[in-house]
Amino acid sequence: RRDCNRAIAGPDDELRGHGALYRIYDTSEGQLFLAAPKPREWAPLASVLGLEPDDRFADPAGRKTHDHELAVELQAKLRTRPAAEWEASLLAVGVAGVVVEELTPEDVFQSDGFGRASGLVHDGVHPIFDSYPRLAPLVRFSRSRTTPGNGCVAGQHTRAVLAEVGFDEAKIDALLEAGIIGVA
Repeated sequence: RRDCNRAIAGPDDELRGHGALYRIYDTSEGQLFLAAPKPREWAPLASVLGLEPDDRFADPAGRKTHDHELAVELQAKLRTRPAAEWEASLLAVGVAGVVVEELTPEDVFQSDGFGRASGLVHDGVHPIFDSYPRLAPLVRFSRSRTTPGNGCVAGQHTRAVLAEVGFDEAKIDALLEAGIIGVA
């Protein structure tokens, strides 16, 4: 069981992560996000990076106590090769280390860009603006379907929503006549 009341460590002073084993590092070409906080990830990480045995980092408690020194050591090693090479080497041994992609919002919405390839962008249709790219739902649930849908204008679905919650046509017409609701 996880302790839900446990305090979560904040990011470091440079806002690069939450500790030496969970942060962004500079490489000789680009940046790499390293996510290796679990004790079982230490040996493969140390092997790939060619870290010399060091008593300060021999166990999780030592790595936590000497977090800043560990970050300095890791940064020195990671600067020696491009991020893409580190990513390949780390992933091959089951350690999460991925290239940091620097994308602008325009990059995400390009027709052949990351947004569409990852499912983050959906082509919607709006009654006024026609076809346009929009963000797809960022959260997915296991028991309910989330769909991006299309754009709408204010009042377009008023009648359908009110009918769904139990209003009959006469009541909806009365609300419309009274100026309480509007429909498109």
